[in-house]
Amino acid sequence: MTDETAYFLVLITGTNESDHFDISVAPGNSRDFREQFGDEVAKRFAGIGIEFADAKSTD
Repeated sequence: MTDETAYFLVLITGTNESDHFDISVAPGNSRDFREQFGDEVAKRFAGIGIEFADAKSTD
């Protein structure tokens, strides 16, 4: 055990495996996520079907 803050990420999506790749993170949240955890972590999430929207592509 530790006194450090822990983060828990829970994603509830779809009803079966065919619903894969159905999560998208809004541009502002994507930016915040990348600032906190880095582009490499965002790329790994993208590899399992979580899309991080780019603010430039939403114009």
